[in-house]
Amino acid sequence: MAPFKVIIVGGSVTGLALANMFERSGIDFVVLEKHENIAPELGACLGLLPNGLRILDQLGCYDALKKLSQPMNALDSYDELGNLIGKMPELGTWMEELLGYKNENLDRRQVIEVLFENLESKSKIHTSCKVSKIEISMTGVFVELENGDIFDGDIVIGADGIHSRVLQEMQRHAEIDNPGNKSFSKDNFKCTYKALVGIGKAREGISQDQGFKNFREGRSYLCVGGLDRKFYFSLFVRNQEVTQGDAIPRYTEQDRDALVTTYKDDIVYPGLTFGEIYQNRICSTLLPIEEGMLPNCFYKRMVLSTPLFGQGGNDAIVSSAYLVNGLTSITEGHESPDEVRLHSVFLDYQQTRTPENLAHVIGGQVTHAMDSFAKPALKFIQLRLAPILPAQIKWNA
Repeated sequence: MAPFKVIIVGGSVTGLALANMFERSGIDFVVLEKHENIAPELGACLGLLPNGLRILDQLGCYDALKKLSQPMNALDSYDELGNLIGKMPELGTWMEELLGYKNENLDRRQVIEVLFENLESKSKIHTSCKVSKIEISMTGVFVELENGDIFDGDIVIGADGIHSRVLQEMQRHAEIDNPGNKSFSKDNFKCTYKALVGIGKAREGISQDQGFKNFREGRSYLCVGGLDRKFYFSLFVRNQEVTQGDAIPRYTEQDRDALVTTYKDDIVYPGLTFGEIYQNRICSTLLPIEEGMLPNCFYKRMVLSTPLFGQGGNDAIVSSAYLVNGLTSITEGHESPDEVRLHSVFLDYQQTRTPENLAHVIGGQVTHAMDSFAKPALKFIQLRLAPILPAQIKWNA
């Protein structure tokens, strides 16, 4: 019997983390990334939290990541006039004492590079591999690329983001087997907010280990420092209407520039406007914040790296660890388990991760609603009540 082999679609943070996990577990794998470069510059910051860092540390990546990242030791909050309304000066110390790690900020691209360099089997990472379709047999899977190449394995794991080709193929197969089945439809996802994210240069006078948030009607800002005077900024804007599935927009550079023009005069920090932040940008992009949770995260021999969408990479890393542990338990001796045993692992993985993932979906929705004053009561809580709460309560909330 051939050794068990996993095909990972997507050279994302999650995809490369999975590759490292499988390599350490002695399970054969291959990663298929559609971009020419394994770590393209997408203008995004990744804030690594203790839950993700704990696993990356076990993979031997923590020291390399620490050299590239900037810890956030403090977090301040400001109102629409730039007035200070809340401080968490001991946030970093508290997180490290309680959870073992601080919040570390760096480029998403840098995290991928560290994960790639940590691999011994770099030849298993393939770029310029855009998946066309996935076929399933009783004993394995066949992944066909747009160039006609075919990769075969036992299972496929989708780590290819919100516009996942693996998810599309799961829906295609589900409808073939059961017409009308919408378990993996795009309609499971909605978009209430959009985000303009970017990397820029820090202004003098702003400490690199200090993050700050700014709250106002219909929008909010989050800015954190990076190593070597980098400055990561995010503008979250509530859309005029909630969109779902195929109606969720894809934004252009013109959309991004129009948004900047609209809000360039916002004072997000004393003496600093959003327009000034944007002028010092290195790169930026405008994205829809797509959120949702699938009723199922697997179909036959295809499984997603997380059933959760619209959340950070930390949750996906944790979910991936659960999945790899489950697969390792049934592939000892390099056997290829049958579909019944695979489904048992997939189901356990889904049921184990669902409660925490669902809590994070709700938590993210509440955070955006509070930060952008979606209701008068939330404005009162954010401006009057939250500033007097202890840091631990605010962070956990």
